[in-house]
Amino acid sequence: HYRLMTDLHERLQGKISDPGLAEASVGNLGSAYYRMGQLQRAIGCFEQALHLAQEHNHRWNEASWLGNLGACIADLGQHARAIEYHEQALEIHREVGDRRGESADLANLSIQYAQSGEVARSIAYCQQALAIAREVGDRGNEANDLCELGDRHADLGHSAEALSSYKDALAIARDIGYRLIEANVHVGMGHLYL
Repeated sequence: HYRLMTDLHERLQGKISDPGLAEASVGNLGSAYYRMGQLQRAIGCFEQALHLAQEHNHRWNEASWLGNLGACIADLGQHARAIEYHEQALEIHREVGDRRGESADLANLSIQYAQSGEVARSIAYCQQALAIAREVGDRGNEANDLCELGDRHADLGHSAEALSSYKDALAIARDIGYRLIEANVHVGMGHLYL
């Protein structure tokens, strides 16, 4: 229902006096635009939400909007700029003690470094994200990180390490019913066997 969501949030823009609600509304509008593939509009909304978060010292929200901006910028192929946003988000998540946010930022950085051709650096970030996912008991992100780790080892031609990561990811994905990761693992394993 992203079209409905955008319609309703567009009607609210400029009419909300509460700063927190205004920030949430424009951020949600950005999320809806992002899901519909309207990246430039999403970026504009996330920048507004970021400004409001900074203005009112909402550090946790600031990190979230930076992460969302990083995702949009990455989808435009601007990996170096996306890395900057994710690094800023990581710094804030560490500052406020949000381990799940830190793990997500590390995973996003891993993806961006892989896209930039820095596979060894990508693996290091992915391993850090995986360790935190395990620490906080986030099985979904643990499976996702293991799948990413398998992809990176496959990129380097490390077949045994890739297969081990894929098998671990698959076991967790099946255990928790995370079908998307199951599919991603099968794709990765198929490429590896090919």
